[in-house]
Amino acid sequence: MNQLQPIYQRQNPSAVRQAGALQAGTTIDGELMARWIKYINRRPKTVQTYTRAIRRFAEWLSAHGINRPGPDDINEYVRDLSENHKAS
Repeated sequence: MNQLQPIYQRQNPSAVRQAGALQAGTTIDGELMARWIKYINRRPKTVQTYTRAIRRFAEWLSAHGINRPGPDDINEYVRDLSENHKAS
């Protein structure tokens, strides 16, 4: 098995298959968020923190007119965070 796979996938590959892969262009909606929350299986405070981070990223993408982010977009977002925002 690939050493670079996320630990969760290495420990529980059937859960990854059951969760189902996302198709390109999938919209983040309530159902997808509910599936994601069930999939990550974390404490409520962690889910709140992750959800807030995803929402901020989605808002940044929208503000920059990006609807299909790639690695360069993600790197730019991280640069923007480090330059313009304090850790919370």
